[in-house]
Amino acid sequence: MKHLDLIQMEQVSPNSKHQNSEKPEFESENGKKEFVAPCVGMEFESYDDAYNYYNCYAREAGFRVRVKNSWFKRNCREKYGAVLCCSSQGFKRIKDVNRLRKETRTGCPAMVRMRLVDSRRWRILEVTLDHNHLLATKSFKSFKKTGICGTKNTIQSDSEGQTQTVKLYRALVIDSGGNNGISHETGRELGSGSGPASDFHPDRLNLKKGDSQAIYNYICRMQLTNPNFFYLMDVNDEGRLRNMIWLDARCRAAIGYFSDVVYFDTSYLSSKYEVPLVTFVGMNHHCQTVLLGCGLLSGGTKESFSWVLKAWLTLTTTSGRVPQTIVTDRCRVLQSVVSEVFPKTHHRFSLFHIMKKVPEKLGGLRNYDAIKKKKHKEEANADMESRTVSSVLKTRCSFELQLSKIYTREIFKKFQVEVEEMYSCFSTTQVHVDGAVVIFLVKERVLADGSRREIKDYEVLYNRGRGIFSLQSLIAIFALIKLKFKAFLTDHGVHLLEKRFLQALDKMGKTCHLYLTKDHAIFLHNLLNGDGIQSIAQFRKEALFEDYRISSQNDDRIAFTIDLSLLHRALRSIVTIYTEFGGSHSCPTLNRLQIKLVKKLPPHSQQPMPFLTFETKGYKSAVIQDVPISKPLSRSDVLELQAALDMAQDLPQTLVQVPDMNQLQNFVDRMKNVGDVLNVSISKSGDLHLQISTTLVTLGAEFRKLVVIGEQTAVPAGDDNLSAQTRSRRAIERGDAMNVQVSVKHFFKSLQCHLAKPDSAFYGIGEQGSCLTVVFQFFIPGTRQTDKSISLHCRLPVLDPGTN
Repeated sequence: MKHLDLIQMEQVSPNSKHQNSEKPEFESENGKKEFVAPCVGMEFESYDDAYNYYNCYAREAGFRVRVKNSWFKRNCREKYGAVLCCSSQGFKRIKDVNRLRKETRTGCPAMVRMRLVDSRRWRILEVTLDHNHLLATKSFKSFKKTGICGTKNTIQSDSEGQTQTVKLYRALVIDSGGNNGISHETGRELGSGSGPASDFHPDRLNLKKGDSQAIYNYICRMQLTNPNFFYLMDVNDEGRLRNMIWLDARCRAAIGYFSDVVYFDTSYLSSKYEVPLVTFVGMNHHCQTVLLGCGLLSGGTKESFSWVLKAWLTLTTTSGRVPQTIVTDRCRVLQSVVSEVFPKTHHRFSLFHIMKKVPEKLGGLRNYDAIKKKKHKEEANADMESRTVSSVLKTRCSFELQLSKIYTREIFKKFQVEVEEMYSCFSTTQVHVDGAVVIFLVKERVLADGSRREIKDYEVLYNRGRGIFSLQSLIAIFALIKLKFKAFLTDHGVHLLEKRFLQALDKMGKTCHLYLTKDHAIFLHNLLNGDGIQSIAQFRKEALFEDYRISSQNDDRIAFTIDLSLLHRALRSIVTIYTEFGGSHSCPTLNRLQIKLVKKLPPHSQQPMPFLTFETKGYKSAVIQDVPISKPLSRSDVLELQAALDMAQDLPQTLVQVPDMNQLQNFVDRMKNVGDVLNVSISKSGDLHLQISTTLVTLGAEFRKLVVIGEQTAVPAGDDNLSAQTRSRRAIERGDAMNVQVSVKHFFKSLQCHLAKPDSAFYGIGEQGSCLTVVFQFFIPGTRQTDKSISLHCRLPVLDPGTN
């Protein structure tokens, strides 16, 4: 992170009108023009410029300047350091106390310390702006200016003929456009959006006309009026502003109370908004959004997100609080950055019904103060209402009355809902004890059609060791979710699972999630824990089942963990029996293989367990195979699984087709005993390059001119005469190829998907090298058309380059 006040030079005459649109002073709230206050990081071309600048500032502020200390090099007497202070600094010597001259020294601490740096410029290193005495109401009639030759001249402030020029370095937030942000011929800000699209620069902050001045005025005013105002700036290699973050005193105070859950709002980075604003938003004790910080970003890149999150964390460490949960929009770049910056914080994706966006759309930073005042007024009104208006009680519970005097009105309304639901429960009976877990049967009166009430039974789990109810219950109200799933496997579905996919998926991992929705059955490996290779096998319900029925309180979605080897064994066993005793299918309603979700009491157990049951019924008998499964996932876990699935289904922008899987399999069989790390390079011209390198040997294989789907480029002239390594390196340098390193073990495991008998495979590298994706293609039997009812793809995690 570079210093927050890297600034650019501009010729300024404080006694004359500035000809360009940018001025060295800013307009305060009372309309008075005030000179820019010194700050750490300001740089000047020479000591004279720095001295003259501080004199200008002192003149406007109402005090005089003197040189407290100077430092010179021994040999050449070149000045390399100085301290300028208020003329009231220090105290009179004892021998001068009795002199008739009036005492003006008060020990004033105001000063600037500066030094000659490596760039041969003078940089301010330390600043104290506070004075311990009254300042003059008018500018001093004269002040000292060091001339070029070192002599001191007196300049009258009311003389129209005498002016001085100060070389002042302005904050780069003013100059975010091209040509230092100012066209000196036209006085128009560049990068203001009114010009062509080429004015946009991804490595610097791009603001609209007038926003830069609004930011600058705001920062200067807040520094003078708000001692707890903090801001940081990030500049690029050219010294231009790239990112910025600021927190005022109210934000910092709110962080101490309302930062358990933080929403990082990046919606204003889209092109439809004029200002690239990001906000840190919390929820206060009135369920109102409260601002915890603001930033401006040059773009939605990993570097920008990482900088602003780290900067916010740095500015908030004084509160001693780190968010327990951070909520963001669904973005793969943000997901990786949040895990790095907040390793112990839960990351969740925002849903429109979970967290409201900041309601006002910022058309420009000029509205910033007005919006803040509106939010503060809303909070003050809610505070007043909570103190003066009594809540209406709905039950006779003593704690409802007690908490109505403690909670704010909005929070109490939410609590009242739970109290009402608790009052609808009755007849709580303990039915089972398993160590620290106690299971209760709770009856509840629920409102059915119209005003009619009916009674429902719920099972509630209570953990005595932890002193809390399970995630499936809330104040002993929510019970284990009622789940129903039943379907009949078709002959084609049995063949797909038993002969092809289950043995391939078993190679990916012993257990996986089986995710059932209204339209699909999906087998998912490692989508929630993120360790190892991820695989997604998805089937439309018509590909496997008939008479498919599912219902749950999770939008008819059910997910659980299942052992694939047990599932495969049970299916193979039931199919064998089904084939041997199925007869000639004389009755279409008999001998059908049914699969359903049941809850049974296992032998020697007092607690019922969930099972996935296969059952085939004959004329006089039935054969049943039970496969144990985990407890179905809760609603929040299902939402998290769905979000992970949505992210995993994003495909790379370039995919190359490998039609011959056997050739690739043979090559990897030879390579797996050579090394552990495989380099994979994929180009947009259709080249797939694989290589394993050790200190003793290098093995590689190249598949050229493959079919490309997505972004593609033509093969450059002359590439045919180059080696595979040179061709790959040049393509990467041109931006026409990507290279990643993956585990040979993972790559070999992904090839085991050939057991599912795909017709071809496509390879691609995820955005910013996030993963290596393998997509397997299946044709409709007897055709060359893709079977869209079946899909299978794997995502291989990328190793750190240092692994090689």
